[in-house]
Amino acid sequence: MRSVIVGNEVLLRGDLPVNQLIQDIGKVRAALGHTVAISTADDFKRWLAHPELAKAVDFVTVHIYPFWLNVPIGSAIQRLSDDYGLVARRFAGKPIVLGETGWPSAADTPSPGDTPPPGAAIPSPQNQARYFHEFVTWAAQHRVPYFYFDAFDESWKTSEHGVGTHWGLYDQGGHLKPALARWLPPASPLTTGERSYRDVFVGTRPETPFNLVIDTSAHQRHWLTASPGVLTMAYPAGQQFGAMFVTAGKPVPPGHRPSIDLSRYRSFSVDLRAGAEGQRVWLGIKDRSQPDNGGELTIEETLSTRWTTVALPLSLFANVDPRHLYVVFEVVFQGTAAETVQMRNLRYSPATVPAPVFGPAPMPFAVYTDGYDPGNHYVPSGYMGDTGAITMNQTWTHDPHHGKTCIQVKYGGPVPGGVGWAGVYWQSPPDNWGTVPGPTGYDLSRATRLTFWVRGQTGTERIQFLVGGITGRHGDSLQPAVKTQVLTLSTAWQQVTIPLAGMDLTHIIGGFGWVASAQDNSHGAIFYLDDIGYSA
Repeated sequence: MRSVIVGNEVLLRGDLPVNQLIQDIGKVRAALGHTVAISTADDFKRWLAHPELAKAVDFVTVHIYPFWLNVPIGSAIQRLSDDYGLVARRFAGKPIVLGETGWPSAADTPSPGDTPPPGAAIPSPQNQARYFHEFVTWAAQHRVPYFYFDAFDESWKTSEHGVGTHWGLYDQGGHLKPALARWLPPASPLTTGERSYRDVFVGTRPETPFNLVIDTSAHQRHWLTASPGVLTMAYPAGQQFGAMFVTAGKPVPPGHRPSIDLSRYRSFSVDLRAGAEGQRVWLGIKDRSQPDNGGELTIEETLSTRWTTVALPLSLFANVDPRHLYVVFEVVFQGTAAETVQMRNLRYSPATVPAPVFGPAPMPFAVYTDGYDPGNHYVPSGYMGDTGAITMNQTWTHDPHHGKTCIQVKYGGPVPGGVGWAGVYWQSPPDNWGTVPGPTGYDLSRATRLTFWVRGQTGTERIQFLVGGITGRHGDSLQPAVKTQVLTLSTAWQQVTIPLAGMDLTHIIGGFGWVASAQDNSHGAIFYLDDIGYSA
């Protein structure tokens, strides 16, 4: 070991006061002795403002970026030379190393809350190539030791005024940028092969800039542990749902979220295993514009107690913009039972992988058995009509037909200025009104009927029930909706059957629904649903 850098741009960011930094340098020197040269790296202005710092180091490591000083490319090397000279003269007799300098090749639209780059300093492939060539020539003429920033584009640096991802001489995949071909060699096949993948979690922690986030319906956030090579998710009992997210940057509210461009990749893969055979989880991704309502596409996976590699094409998530990913991977749990799932080797790949084949769903097929049971399908998210008059409780425990819970539905009746009716669709994914492409809904072509149990609070409620009928480009294959008559409910549980034999059930996103009118329920209605499901 020849040298150690204690801190990088600590003063520029304001992480520590200069006296604390000097103390930390002293601690490192005490541990290493005087055989290893020690420095700290910072902006040239900070070195000039704190000359006492130079007394604590063996050599000065200075960062100079004419680009960030808004210097046009034609004057950039002269400005760098002038600023380097100021430092060299101030600390005469102390070795000066140029620790960082460079010029970006492009600029993206800044992230939310960020600002564009300086106006006179223009990022472009031609300007990057010119700066590199002129800088290397200058450094050789003046015998200046340097580190050039940087070798490869870093796609995680999305918060640096739109240019943070474009400082590399080679792109993220390891390929030389064409404008630099006169002065630099192409990367070796080994380099491009290794850089063709983007590791997210390989080892004991997520790669930069990714973060691990967990949550449940009761906001339990202490069920994630990491051991060498493996991440263990011990989903706690007593929850309705929970999830582990891998985010690009720290989690923040919608509208201010960071993102990462992973559009150059075609798939992601991950190794998963469960604590018990047959456990089910849902896998997905999400871009920075998508709300936190559970409406993103997720793919259901049934896991084994043996390690299994799951590889999914990004094209499967057709409503996600891979140029602005916020959640690069999520594992969603459902139900009240505790579950344990382990994960390793999560990475993005340029390889094309086949999409999973979604055949007809096996029968029987549950829409609802108990509240938040992992065997449930569809979500009652499609509120219609006078939506403010609707209240639903999916975990009502008083007098269910079967099991521990049923669904209580309250319709408030007439609403001043309203449309005179209300209803709810059970949808897949949530809030899907036929606008979501990709593997939405289910193929229920093996079903011949839908049955459910219903009772009213007073026995005067008049409600209509339906299947399918959601229109839109990616709507239900069953058109129009198949409906019951308007039923007058009893206070005792009654089974209702909707016949479906011979109908097109190959793509059902609206798995169940109800509608109530104000005319039929002038004082409102309270009713209960249970054991909703399809069968052959």
